Amino acid sequence: MEDDLSNTLSIKIINKTNMEFLELNNEIKEVIEKAEEIAVNNLKNEIEFYPYFVFGNENYKIKKIITDSIEEAIELAIEEIEEIEDETETVVLIYKEKVELKDGLFDAIISQVYNMDEDNGYSYALLYKVESGKIIFLNERIFLGNIRNVLVF
Repeated sequence: MEDDLSNTLSIKIINKTNMEFLELNNEIKEVIEKAEEIAVNNLKNEIEFYPYFVFGNENYKIKKIITDSIEEAIELAIEEIEEIEDETETVVLIYKEKVELKDGLFDAIISQVYNMDEDNGYSYALLYKVESGKIIFLNERIFLGNIRNVLVF
């Protein structure tokens, strides 16, 4: 199934309340970094990737979501995350998206983070641009906002 995720809707950052990445506990940061590492490696190797989520405790599992649109992929991923039945404490959903900042529109790796011990989920963007065939990451992760924590019912 062909899926062109390059024509997705952009996210406009309007949330000023910031859950800094550095404030997260080490376990959550480790899962985010592992999930993002897969996306970064795919980008560096020019491999198109579909949304996926990473979960599990220590032995991480990856579930790829292939659909016709990013919205459908996110919806399906959230349904599957809600049904995870093992002892997973942290799940990170990864996908590519455009992020609009005051400086313009940027490509980004989006991380939606869910943890059993948090009241909210969190969404972060790892911004990048491609120049002369090289991927350049911009600054640090940007906090996009709180999201519903689908691991907490």
